[in-house]
Amino acid sequence: MSVHKASTLQSGAGADDDSAQASFGRYLQAIRIERDIRLEQVAEETRIATATLDAIEDEDFNRLPPDVFLRGFLRAYAQTVGADPDEAVRRYDACIRPFRLAAKALANPRRAKQVIRQRFPQPICSPNSPGTCTTPSKRTGKRV
Repeated sequence: MSVHKASTLQSGAGADDDSAQASFGRYLQAIRIERDIRLEQVAEETRIATATLDAIEDEDFNRLPPDVFLRGFLRAYAQTVGADPDEAVRRYDACIRPFRLAAKALANPRRAKQVIRQRFPQPICSPNSPGTCTTPSKRTGKRV
């Protein structure tokens, strides 16, 4: 791998698309693969279960541990593969930010609609199921 490509991967620049910019799992996986490190080696060195590392790479929130543990796991994984631990956590934070804002808004049902529309004027679409959006269209009121 060229020096430019390695620094591009670590800085987050040159991502294929905007969703890859905020992707913590794909970031770590790409660096691991580029450096020819097996997932089992990461598991052995970090003492993190292979299933958990796999869930991190897949960004499968249903299989990920609680936030406080996950942050430590992301840092350990990043250090093991030679990635920037702060960058991995920053990408994780960017990924979960919309969910935290929505949860905060839903804690006060009267303000929920107002806060969500204010924070997310554009529809939020799931990267795993293209074409499905979570906010109604302003013109028709129907889900787009």
